[in-house]
Amino acid sequence: MGQEELIVEFAKEELMPLVDHHGFQPPTVTADRGATQIDFLSEEIAVEIEFDWRDFDVFVLIVRLEGGRLPGGYYVSEGKECRKHLREILCERGWAVSSAHESSAENPSEGRLRARIVAQKEDLLSHIDDMLSLGEALF
Repeated sequence: MGQEELIVEFAKEELMPLVDHHGFQPPTVTADRGATQIDFLSEEIAVEIEFDWRDFDVFVLIVRLEGGRLPGGYYVSEGKECRKHLREILCERGWAVSSAHESSAENPSEGRLRARIVAQKEDLLSHIDDMLSLGEALF
């Protein structure tokens, strides 16, 4: 198993509390040229982990679902915002944000990427119940 696959498996394992304790479906993984996406879907929202392998970076996004499915657009779908970065939501709501959300592009190592995954997981899990109760109101 290559480095990218190991990191994706690490991220899936780290975020399994979404499935085990918060009612999300098991993750789906989609990979294409230079990127991998992990999606955890609930009834109204999804948590999306996006790896940009060219920049060796990771992003956590909260996604507004359309009819229980991922939207067709990236940031806007059906004329509405459909994806927001976790950090953006935390800042908008006045919730604490870990400094580990900073870009890993300056230090593109596997250890730094894993540390960012863990820090973002902690931020996410600290507020996931609030986000689930807000649902589409997050957007």
